[in-house]
Amino acid sequence: MTKVWHHSNEKKRLIFSIFTKITDTTKKRTDNQKQFEIYYKDLLRGLADYAKTCNADYILLSPEVTDYDNLNVYKIQQWEKLLNEYDNVMYLDFDIIPNTTRNIFEEFDFNKVVTRLLPVNDYLKQTGFKAPGESFTDFYERTKLKEYQEQKKELDQYHWLIKGQQKKDMFKADSAIGCKDVIANTGTFGGNRNARDTLKFSERLDHCKKLIDSIKHLDDRYFYNNEIIVSFMLDRYNVPTIDLPPHWHELVLKDTPMIKLRYSYLIHVITKDFKGVYKVLNRDFS
Repeated sequence: MTKVWHHSNEKKRLIFSIFTKITDTTKKRTDNQKQFEIYYKDLLRGLADYAKTCNADYILLSPEVTDYDNLNVYKIQQWEKLLNEYDNVMYLDFDIIPNTTRNIFEEFDFNKVVTRLLPVNDYLKQTGFKAPGESFTDFYERTKLKEYQEQKKELDQYHWLIKGQQKKDMFKADSAIGCKDVIANTGTFGGNRNARDTLKFSERLDHCKKLIDSIKHLDDRYFYNNEIIVSFMLDRYNVPTIDLPPHWHELVLKDTPMIKLRYSYLIHVITKDFKGVYKVLNRDFS
């Protein structure tokens, strides 16, 4: 089922999100789903209202795709498809809470891919894996150390360190250079037809999957992840990209100081603590 909110806009702008029930029955996914159901109306209202502020239509897609990783590939492909109807399209995860009246379509150049690039090396500093002053390249080259290997085993496939490592191994498998120390967080992802036709996500997807298949023997956590694939494409093919400032895509993690959210524009509630975020923003919702 698809829900559409039409707003008058001359430049044919669109913001869209996806909401569906994931088949993964792990406790984390089940708890997340419960929070989505509790705050569904509030999240939907916030995103639709922000689209109206941007003089854009809003579409909420509810596809039959229920696997988490397939769903995230699907969203990039839907972005490509929707650009056949709209001039500028912005995808926002359904767990994003807008907190601004500033128009994202007027703030950034949609001729380029618009997303948030997270530095892998900064994340490594936070986790204590990376030595002070050590470049990511040097750090990666010493990953065969036994002590590091023991630490790495505790990380799951969604950890930024593992994603960064997989991306680098994809570059090696493709005999390519230019791998940057960043991973795109595609919770925000936008652009126009020029951005789409430069990225060529669907066209290059099979090649990326083959690269991943060829390196799976290096680590059983390597998989078809949209953020790794998009990040690989951005670097490998020198795709012009707008890296959103943190306040335009603020991640709410367990250790995020909640007070800073009052000054953030798009708040990505990774923890699914919607109640806590609404409280900080002084919104009396569900």
